[in-house]
Amino acid sequence: MMNANNVGPQPMQLRFSVDEYYRMIELGLISDYEKAEIIEGELIKKVTIGDRHAAAVNFLNRYFTKNVPDYVMVSTQNPLRMSDYNEPEPDIVLADLTKYDGKRHPRPAEVSLSLKSPTLVCNTTAMSNSLFTQQPKFQKFG
Repeated sequence: MMNANNVGPQPMQLRFSVDEYYRMIELGLISDYEKAEIIEGELIKKVTIGDRHAAAVNFLNRYFTKNVPDYVMVSTQNPLRMSDYNEPEPDIVLADLTKYDGKRHPRPAEVSLSLKSPTLVCNTTAMSNSLFTQQPKFQKFG
């Protein structure tokens, strides 16, 4: 019988760096990696992109592509390396090509705008609930 002094195994949360995450993918330890992003060292399942979200991202992509100077790259739903333990996939990133060479995921100093808006995502209760748990983590990055 278990008592307060004799506690059984407790779940442990594992934290991974972005580099460790990519290494696990290379080794075949993670196979469903396209459905997750890494936030604060945790693998966070990405929400399904609904019609309204896709339409909003497509509109913004088209708008920015037509209206930003040639030295700005418009990137949609691609990784943005925020730190060693954070690589979200914003809906839109405007990368300054005078600072960014395009050979890796951009870093914050190379980005003019990063947009991951909850208003683009919240179509269903399930998506709203998923985003509700993720939103504080994403807000940390502005």
